[in-house]
Amino acid sequence: MLKLSNPLAENAFDLEGLDSCQFTMPPPPDCASAAQAGEMVELYWQALTRDVPFSRWDRDATIAAAADDLKAFELDH
Repeated sequence: MLKLSNPLAENAFDLEGLDSCQFTMPPPPDCASAAQAGEMVELYWQALTRDVPFSRWDRDATIAAAADDLKAFELDH
């Protein structure tokens, strides 16, 4: 087990930018919502297209199918 090298590190305060408590994050979508379904579809397509090189994206059938499918969902990113 390692000794704590700086036990007072939790009291550190950064003078640049916002404090960590000033950042907010919206709540996740409900499990039965269309937004959650869109997130899951996006994750599945990411898994299916993971090994397609960027140089082949313009002519790959899987990428084209993913793009067409994801257009049906309103994703916020």
